[in-house]
Amino acid sequence: MLSTTMYEAARQFGLALREARVVREYRAAVDRVESDGAAGAILTALRDVQGRVVLAQREGQPPVAADLNELRRCQDAVRASAPIMELLRSQNALKAYLPAISLEVSGVIGVDFAALAASDSC
Repeated sequence: MLSTTMYEAARQFGLALREARVVREYRAAVDRVESDGAAGAILTALRDVQGRVVLAQREGQPPVAADLNELRRCQDAVRASAPIMELLRSQNALKAYLPAISLEVSGVIGVDFAALAASDSC
Protein backbone atom coordinates (compact mmCIF):
# COMPACT_ATOMS: atom_id res chain seq x y z
CA MET A 1 0.00 0.00 0.00
CA LEU A 2 1.21 3.50 -0.80
CA SER A 3 2.04 5.89 1.98
CA THR A 4 -0.25 8.89 2.30
CA THR A 5 2.51 11.17 1.01
CA MET A 6 3.19 8.98 -2.03
CA TYR A 7 -0.54 8.62 -2.71
CA GLU A 8 -1.06 12.38 -2.53
CA ALA A 9 1.95 13.00 -4.81
CA ALA A 10 0.58 10.49 -7.33
CA ARG A 11 -2.86 12.10 -7.17
CA GLN A 12 -1.42 15.56 -7.70
CA PHE A 13 0.67 14.25 -10.59
CA GLY A 14 -2.44 12.77 -12.20
CA LEU A 15 -4.33 16.02 -11.82
CA ALA A 16 -1.44 17.99 -13.29
CA LEU A 17 -1.11 15.53 -16.17
CA ARG A 18 -4.78 16.00 -17.02
CA GLU A 19 -4.08 19.71 -17.41
CA ALA A 20 -1.13 19.27 -19.78
CA ARG A 21 -1.82 20.94 -23.14
CA VAL A 22 -1.43 17.71 -25.12
CA VAL A 23 -3.84 15.85 -22.84
CA ARG A 24 -6.40 18.68 -22.91
CA GLU A 25 -6.20 18.80 -26.71
CA TYR A 26 -6.71 15.04 -26.94
CA ARG A 27 -9.70 15.11 -24.59
CA ALA A 28 -11.24 18.00 -26.55
CA ALA A 29 -10.75 16.09 -29.81
CA VAL A 30 -12.42 13.00 -28.33
CA ASP A 31 -15.35 15.17 -27.19
CA ARG A 32 -15.69 16.71 -30.67
CA VAL A 33 -15.75 13.31 -32.37
CA GLU A 34 -18.22 11.92 -29.83
CA SER A 35 -20.55 14.89 -30.32
CA ASP A 36 -20.32 14.74 -34.14
CA GLY A 37 -22.79 12.11 -35.35
CA ALA A 38 -21.23 11.93 -38.80
CA ALA A 39 -17.74 11.34 -37.39
CA GLY A 40 -19.06 8.63 -35.11
CA ALA A 41 -20.83 6.94 -38.01
CA ILE A 42 -17.65 7.04 -40.11
CA LEU A 43 -15.60 5.44 -37.33
CA THR A 44 -18.25 2.79 -36.69
CA ALA A 45 -18.41 1.92 -40.40
CA LEU A 46 -14.60 1.80 -40.57
CA ARG A 47 -14.38 -0.53 -37.55
CA ASP A 48 -17.08 -2.79 -38.97
CA VAL A 49 -15.47 -3.17 -42.40
CA GLN A 50 -11.99 -3.57 -40.90
CA GLY A 51 -13.39 -6.35 -38.74
CA ARG A 52 -14.84 -8.15 -41.77
CA VAL A 53 -11.59 -7.82 -43.72
CA VAL A 54 -9.49 -9.08 -40.80
CA LEU A 55 -11.88 -11.98 -40.18
CA ALA A 56 -11.68 -13.05 -43.82
CA GLN A 57 -7.89 -12.89 -43.70
CA ARG A 58 -7.76 -14.92 -40.46
CA GLU A 59 -9.90 -17.56 -42.10
CA GLY A 60 -7.49 -17.71 -45.03
CA GLN A 61 -9.97 -16.10 -47.41
CA PRO A 62 -9.41 -13.02 -49.51
CA PRO A 63 -11.55 -10.04 -48.50
CA VAL A 64 -14.61 -9.51 -50.67
CA ALA A 65 -14.37 -6.72 -53.24
CA ALA A 66 -17.37 -4.93 -51.70
CA ASP A 67 -15.62 -4.82 -48.33
CA LEU A 68 -12.41 -3.48 -49.89
CA ASN A 69 -14.38 -0.80 -51.72
CA GLU A 70 -16.18 0.13 -48.51
CA LEU A 71 -12.85 0.21 -46.66
CA ARG A 72 -11.50 2.69 -49.21
CA ARG A 73 -14.63 4.84 -48.91
CA CYS A 74 -14.34 4.83 -45.13
CA GLN A 75 -10.66 5.76 -45.30
CA ASP A 76 -11.51 8.65 -47.64
CA ALA A 77 -14.25 9.76 -45.26
CA VAL A 78 -11.82 9.67 -42.33
CA ARG A 79 -9.35 11.86 -44.23
CA ALA A 80 -12.16 14.29 -45.12
CA SER A 81 -13.42 14.57 -41.53
CA ALA A 82 -11.79 17.46 -39.66
CA PRO A 83 -12.84 16.16 -36.21
CA ILE A 84 -11.44 12.69 -36.88
CA MET A 85 -8.18 14.03 -38.32
CA GLU A 86 -7.76 16.30 -35.29
CA LEU A 87 -8.37 13.29 -33.03
CA LEU A 88 -5.69 11.31 -34.87
CA ARG A 89 -3.21 14.20 -34.67
CA SER A 90 -3.84 14.75 -30.98
CA GLN A 91 -3.65 11.01 -30.31
CA ASN A 92 -0.25 10.84 -32.00
CA ALA A 93 0.95 13.84 -30.00
CA LEU A 94 -0.22 12.17 -26.79
CA LYS A 95 1.55 8.92 -27.73
CA ALA A 96 4.76 10.89 -28.20
CA TYR A 97 4.30 12.82 -24.95
CA LEU A 98 3.55 10.00 -22.53
CA PRO A 99 6.85 8.07 -22.91
CA ALA A 100 8.76 11.28 -22.17
CA ILE A 101 6.69 11.77 -19.02
CA SER A 102 7.25 8.14 -18.07
CA LEU A 103 11.02 8.55 -18.41
CA GLU A 104 10.95 11.68 -16.29
CA VAL A 105 8.87 10.04 -13.56
CA SER A 106 11.09 6.94 -13.67
CA GLY A 107 14.15 9.12 -13.14
CA VAL A 108 12.59 10.90 -10.18
CA ILE A 109 11.36 7.80 -8.37
CA GLY A 110 14.18 5.51 -9.44
CA VAL A 111 11.84 2.84 -10.83
CA ASP A 112 10.74 1.97 -14.36
CA PHE A 113 7.42 3.79 -14.09
CA ALA A 114 6.06 2.49 -17.41
CA ALA A 115 6.64 -1.14 -16.40
CA LEU A 116 5.19 -0.47 -12.96
CA ALA A 117 2.09 1.21 -14.41
CA ALA A 118 1.64 -1.47 -17.08
CA SER A 119 1.64 -4.30 -14.56
CA ASP A 120 -1.60 -2.99 -13.02
CA SER A 121 -3.23 -1.92 -16.29
CA CYS A 122 -5.96 -3.80 -18.10
